[in-house]
Amino acid sequence: MRACGRARASISTTGPSHETRDSQILGDQLPTVRAVAPHLLLNPNTVARTYEEWEKNSVTETTVGRGSFVRTHPTRRVG
Repeated sequence: MRACGRARASISTTGPSHETRDSQILGDQLPTVRAVAPHLLLNPNTVARTYEEWEKNSVTETTVGRGSFVRTHPTRRVG
């Protein structure tokens, strides 16, 4: 596995899980990609792809200009 893939896997496993969403951080805003990347010593593109995966899997919800938030309830995507 490439270093980038390992890093994304690491972020994904430490990200907002179903259990965490249910107990602690429902609706909380995630830190920005620019804030997370240097903290984890990762390329911002790696963090951005992880955030995109979380949104695709209905873990988070992103609004342009507001940021990414842990989804408070699962929703179905139509289309």
